[in-house]
Amino acid sequence: MKVVKYIILAIIFIAILSLFIMQIILFINMGKMQESITGIKNDIDTLMTSPTPELSITPSPTAEVTPTATITNNPTQTMTVKLYYKNFKLDPEVLDCSADGFVERTIPKTTTPLTDAIKLLLINDLTSEEKALGFESEFNTNVASKKVALISASITSGTATLNISDPDEFTSGGSCRSGILASQFTKTAKQFSTVTNVELPSGLFQP
Repeated sequence: MKVVKYIILAIIFIAILSLFIMQIILFINMGKMQESITGIKNDIDTLMTSPTPELSITPSPTAEVTPTATITNNPTQTMTVKLYYKNFKLDPEVLDCSADGFVERTIPKTTTPLTDAIKLLLINDLTSEEKALGFESEFNTNVASKKVALISASITSGTATLNISDPDEFTSGGSCRSGILASQFTKTAKQFSTVTNVELPSGLFQP
């Protein structure tokens, strides 16, 4: 009986000691937990009282877009005009007193095609091949012809009015000759769809 009693007492003692040790461990853990809670609280207070840092946003670099180049076979707009001349090989006896043929030229497209064509006609830049075919023109061949100039050209209600300067009366002299010269102007002007009639200065192109 005494042995059993001692065993029971020993068990009770161990249980009390274990409980005491657990209390000590729990107390220690609670202390550490309290320290952690206090530290967290301090951190929160610090964050709450610290000034809010400015948010710096660095803009993304703007991409430079290079316009796509328009590729064309001919970067300049052009148009083809007809320049009328007399072809003496086709009419060697000059039975037709008019400009009975034409050559073509490609020129820059502008808002004044009539003016451009008439001025080009006066330059008289016939090529050697075109001359070999029989085309001829008296314009720009001597001093008097070089003074013939287009002052202005206008189109009103289908009528093209050509203001031409001819100080030495180059365009006058001989009915057939003056008819050919006048025809060069009128036919070159009438190639344009907006022209149905041509008015030349009354004092010029006289027989």
